[in-house]
Amino acid sequence: GDWSSDVCSSDLKLGGVIGDFNDDVKNSSDKMKEVYETALLKTSQTYRQYARKLTLLVSILVVLAFNIDSIAIFKDLANNPEDAAIVAEMAENYLAANDSLDLGASDESIAELKLKLQNLQEAQLQDLESSLGFGWKSLQFWTELKWHTLPGWIITILALSLGAPFWFDLLKKVVSIKQELKSTK
Repeated sequence: GDWSSDVCSSDLKLGGVIGDFNDDVKNSSDKMKEVYETALLKTSQTYRQYARKLTLLVSILVVLAFNIDSIAIFKDLANNPEDAAIVAEMAENYLAANDSLDLGASDESIAELKLKLQNLQEAQLQDLESSLGFGWKSLQFWTELKWHTLPGWIITILALSLGAPFWFDLLKKVVSIKQELKSTK
């Protein structure tokens, strides 16, 4: 009888140890999951903060490099319906050629991307520049600086910092509304 009671008590002790081990594994697993989720959240927040700062910096550089004043552009388009029609047509043509904004990874080389950017600059930006009146008139741009352009620059910087997907979706909506209005008339 002594041996069987020892075996039974050993089984009970072993069962308790195994149960404690299972609880420890579960607790450790839960803690690891919590640490991972916290790290992922912090990494995501940090990435978003850096992306916002970079977008804002790029927006500032673009606005200053091209002298893009939203208020002046709005006034020019309001006073020149022909130019407004040209810009609207360019937007419609762009949407017709690009039905979605693909921000995914590309296999294109840097040289191909530079060529595309150069073609965009030569073809579309020059047309927009002449239609909208933005850009510096001379290489001595400091002679063109005026304090009343500052609010237009700030509005443009804030608008650009919203990012391409926002503006592409908005452009699609505006063009579709315009096309619906044309079809109802």
